Amino acid sequence: MLARELAGIDTTERDRIGRLAVSAGLAELALSDDELAAGFRDLAASFRVARGPSRRHRIRQQLLLLERKRRMLAGADRRVARRADTAGKFKLGGLIVLAGLRDLPESVLLGGLIELRRRIGDSREAARLREIGAREFERRRSARSVSDR
Repeated sequence: MLARELAGIDTTERDRIGRLAVSAGLAELALSDDELAAGFRDLAASFRVARGPSRRHRIRQQLLLLERKRRMLAGADRRVARRADTAGKFKLGGLIVLAGLRDLPESVLLGGLIELRRRIGDSREAARLREIGAREFERRRSARSVSDR
C-alpha cells in the first residue's frame, strides 16, 4: 500500500512541479539540464531547512523500516522452525535410546524404521505397537515416581 502511494506521489508531484516550473517562466529561459537541476536542488535544500523531511521521504523511511521488520520476522520464523525441527530430532533420538537401540549400526536402524513404516499401514499392527509403547512409557513413569520417593 505504501509503495503504491509513493508511486502515486512520484507521478502527481512530477506533474505538479512541471506545471509550476512552466508557469514560473522556467521554460522560457535557456537553461541546461544541469543548471536547472542545480537550481532545483538549491530550492529544495532551502525548503528542507525550513520544513523538515518531505512526505515522500517519510513514506520511504516507513517502507525501509517495514522491510527491515519483515526480514527480521521472516528470520525469526525460520529460527523457530529450525528449533522445532531440532527438538523433534532430539526427541526421536531419545526414543532410539529408550528402545535400547543406541548401539545398532545406522543401516540396521534405518532398515528397521523402513520396515516399521511398511508394517504400520495395517491398523491392527499400528494399534499393537502403540500399546507396547504406551506400556513402556507407563512403566518408566512408574519407575521414576518410585525412585523419586
